Amino acid sequence: MHNADNSHNVYNCLLGDFGKTMKELSIDDSKADDPKYLVASDLKAVGLDNLVRTKFTEKLKCKGDPSTCDAWYIDASNWYLIEFKSGTFNFNEFNVTCPECEHSFCLNSKSKSKHEIFLKCTESLLIISEIVNTTIEFTRENLKFVLVVEDTSSLVDTHSHLVKKADGSYIPEKLRRLHKMYFKDV
Repeated sequence: MHNADNSHNVYNCLLGDFGKTMKELSIDDSKADDPKYLVASDLKAVGLDNLVRTKFTEKLKCKGDPSTCDAWYIDASNWYLIEFKSGTFNFNEFNVTCPECEHSFCLNSKSKSKHEIFLKCTESLLIISEIVNTTIEFTRENLKFVLVVEDTSSLVDTHSHLVKKADGSYIPEKLRRLHKMYFKDV
């Protein structure tokens, strides 16, 4: 059985060690000379990348870091898993770099690899579940997934008319399977 008070205590401790503002977590690292932020919020959230590197990769002596979403946020009534994406991206591609020789290659949708967003969600869910000792059933009932994309993203261009038509609550087709399977809402 899940203990909500204990989860909030764990989250608040992690926030002290791994907390950053949403603005800091949303920075586009590829633009180091002229940083670009996808959001301007000063709300603090747990930065999952740093948490995973410190608490899991080092502790378990894993090679390579798990692929996680950028932020984990809890407010008074909901949990959020947040991924920030700048530039263009494609749900049908998964970029891979060989850890031995650093050769980069791209697997297309015909390969057996999972899509980047789904992999990040899955590994983030596993890690959060382990940290707070909870089940997927709990996340399915309490956790919301938020994908924040740059307004010039092809995803926004492709779906903007549907978002307007649905009055802002449209879930892109490629993300629908996350809704109800893993998350309360997407």
